[in-house]
Amino acid sequence: FVGKAITQSRQEEHNMDRFYTPLELMDVLNFKPQRTARPVMHLINTGRLKAHRISARAYRVSETDLKEYLASIKVDAGK
Repeated sequence: FVGKAITQSRQEEHNMDRFYTPLELMDVLNFKPQRTARPVMHLINTGRLKAHRISARAYRVSETDLKEYLASIKVDAGK
């Protein structure tokens, strides 16, 4: 039952999160300005950045998932 409590807690975090489009994340992640979000989509498609698919071609990334990604790259940089 602990896992269920953790899942509910995580869902509650997502309910209060801000959600970003891949294009918005280009600025947040300080990627080189482009007209497309291809670098962010690459992170999503390879599973390095979690995203919620809201339609056939549209994704949103929660602030919680963005923070997890940023923490993971900080750990990788420290190796």
